[in-house]
Amino acid sequence: MLPYSTLIIAAALVNAAPSSAAIHPTSRNIGFSEGDLSGSGKEMARGRQRSAIDRDDRGSSRSWLEMAARARNLAQWIDPEHRAVLLKLADEYEARARRAADKASG
Repeated sequence: MLPYSTLIIAAALVNAAPSSAAIHPTSRNIGFSEGDLSGSGKEMARGRQRSAIDRDDRGSSRSWLEMAARARNLAQWIDPEHRAVLLKLADEYEARARRAADKASG
């Protein structure tokens, strides 16, 4: 009986130890933030001198594509009434990414 009880105690100790993910949590950006829905402020750049922050159009193109991907991901999990709004936003974000990429290449 001694080996079985030792095995049970060892298994209980192993199961009580927290996982690596619990000890070292990492954050992921999978949802929408308020900035994603309200815009980044780059939309108003037409009438003013562009700042050093938004000069890299390839970077802004990438951020628009990331927001479109998050919108499509969230649309999979939401009710059909709101899904159409998120998919429309994703299409708009992809169009903005194309415009930024065109601006950067030409």
